[in-house]
Amino acid sequence: MRKNHIVYKILILKAVHTLWVLMILTFILLSCTSEINHQHMNGAKDKPIVKQVFLIGDGAYTKQSIDELIKKSGIRRQGFVVIVPTSFLPNDEKARALQNEFYNRLVRAVHILNLDPKSNIENTDILAIENASVLCFIGGKRSEFMNLANHTTLKTAILNAYEKGALIVGFGDASTLLPNQYLNFNADTIRHSQTIIFSPGLGLIGKVVVENRVNFKNDEAEIQNEVEKQQCIVFGLDDQACVWISDSNAIVMGEKEVRMISPGNPPAILQKGQKIKLPF
Repeated sequence: MRKNHIVYKILILKAVHTLWVLMILTFILLSCTSEINHQHMNGAKDKPIVKQVFLIGDGAYTKQSIDELIKKSGIRRQGFVVIVPTSFLPNDEKARALQNEFYNRLVRAVHILNLDPKSNIENTDILAIENASVLCFIGGKRSEFMNLANHTTLKTAILNAYEKGALIVGFGDASTLLPNQYLNFNADTIRHSQTIIFSPGLGLIGKVVVENRVNFKNDEAEIQNEVEKQQCIVFGLDDQACVWISDSNAIVMGEKEVRMISPGNPPAILQKGQKIKLPF
């Protein structure tokens, strides 16, 4: 009886995966058809692709942040959302909560993509990532996720999605992975000091580093020294803080503060509506 139950569950999982693949292929076909028709009606003029990234601090999802990223992405017109938990948990609560935030706003084409750090990535998963309109990463295990991204086609798929105009969103610790580099803090127990190590990120944003507010405050002096060496900008995100980056422009969207360190300047606190020209 138990064996039959296990077989039944496996069949259900396969059916769900097959349904997801069919849905993705349908969305891609419809998107391509729509784009061809649009180009035909407009004399096949190329529309400039706007590259967008949302950096959102940890904590509960705020109404404003979700509303803004839906608005900026154009997801209501067409396309689908892919949520990738970097925790690798099969039932990531934050991923489910984010999916419900989209559902509550009548965005129904939302899929949670659970990756396995110990196995190859399915071609259908790569297809989903490359053709997503909105690609969300939830905080979790940074080093394990980047190891998977660097040793499979995952990183290339994410970069392809970004180049094609997908809006990329990083929540919590996952936001630190979107730039070219992210910070690791190694404690020297003998000298009672911290050493900052730069590790390769996903490469979506150059000359910008993202960190949470706790590390930012505790290691401000060390970060300032690294900023001068690397000639980059560091954003320190408070819980629920939000920064929208479009091409080389950044703007603070949320109510919470965003801390910033830039070369040759003292640490600054950015408020809602403030704009920053990024050095790339």
